Amino acid sequence: MLLVSWLGGWLLSAPVGDVRPAPVIENPSVSFQFGEQAVFEAEIRPAEGLDSVFLFIQPEGSAARSERVPVVKGAARMEYDLREHPLRPFVRITYWFEGQSADGARVESPRKVFDYVDNRFTWQSRSQGVFEALWIEGDVDYGQTILDVAAAGEEALRTRIPGVSLPAPVRIFVYTEASELQNALRLSQQSWVAGHASADLGVILISSPSGPQQRLELERQIPHELAHILEYARLGDAYNRTPVWLLEGIASVAETYPNAEYARVLEDAARSGKLLPLRGLCSAFPREASRAFLAYAQSESFTRYLYQKYGVTRVNGLLGAYRDGVGCEEGFLSTMGVTLQQAEARWQEESLGVNAGRVALRNLSPYLLVLAFILVPPAAVGLSALRKSRKRA
Repeated sequence: MLLVSWLGGWLLSAPVGDVRPAPVIENPSVSFQFGEQAVFEAEIRPAEGLDSVFLFIQPEGSAARSERVPVVKGAARMEYDLREHPLRPFVRITYWFEGQSADGARVESPRKVFDYVDNRFTWQSRSQGVFEALWIEGDVDYGQTILDVAAAGEEALRTRIPGVSLPAPVRIFVYTEASELQNALRLSQQSWVAGHASADLGVILISSPSGPQQRLELERQIPHELAHILEYARLGDAYNRTPVWLLEGIASVAETYPNAEYARVLEDAARSGKLLPLRGLCSAFPREASRAFLAYAQSESFTRYLYQKYGVTRVNGLLGAYRDGVGCEEGFLSTMGVTLQQAEARWQEESLGVNAGRVALRNLSPYLLVLAFILVPPAAVGLSALRKSRKRA
């Protein structure tokens, strides 16, 4: 009995220094300068508890990306170059650290979230309904104007894109200068860009300089970008496969005040025979500014013509067809009952006064060229044989 008691006491008093605590990753944090660098940090306890540590960054709607993180005396620190690895402006980002111990056990830090906002500026904000307005310069009344324009735009769009609702929240960021917006988007090669919608995120970015035209610019840009968010709500993942001329056409028709320059550009292009074939605007618009502007003008005019000729239901049916995965021209034919080229010719004739024969000739020219390649060589051979036979005769 005494021996048992002595052994129990010895076991209880034996040193336990060889039992190491399980490693943990604590206190993840991030600081960033928009467009420059983000610094991610965490603490490792015990300091030498993990063989390797990785940082995971997952922007909303995207797959996670990972980077191995150096650890010095229990401090994990990653300086992430946002110029080399840019993130989408204003996206919500989830991040966390993962490590592996010597015995192969996986350790994960708490997951944290931050919004990648343009912190070069101080943003004022005001909310109403599903909308949150954020702006740089101006008073509270200006913020309310942004919200009022957004609400009116949503109301008007219900008749254009029925059956879908805006996500909540829709955040509208208003830059003072277009150059500030372009720098945020890294779109300096497109100096004409004044607005942008990240439709899947419910984020609108526009620019509206102060002055007498400020409200008019808001009433033009905000409904346009709201239309893109509703289009995405209608189309989902098919949004990026839908003809660009239709997406931009619907959005341009939604603008409270049509762009006055569109009519002039269309008239000049129609008179000089430089209109862009719509089939070429299915997947993308030209990068060059003047041709891109013409593409917007044509898309707005053609889509407005479709609304007038076929009605909202048929145009909305086009979105349904493209959501189901059909191609640009196939979807148009199945929904409208005419080919895209036939509708294009009628639009140019009825809306722009273009001679129908000239339109038909331009649309047929690629096919005529192919036909010439097929028919000319046999004809040349036949003509040569005929000449030879005449000479022999």
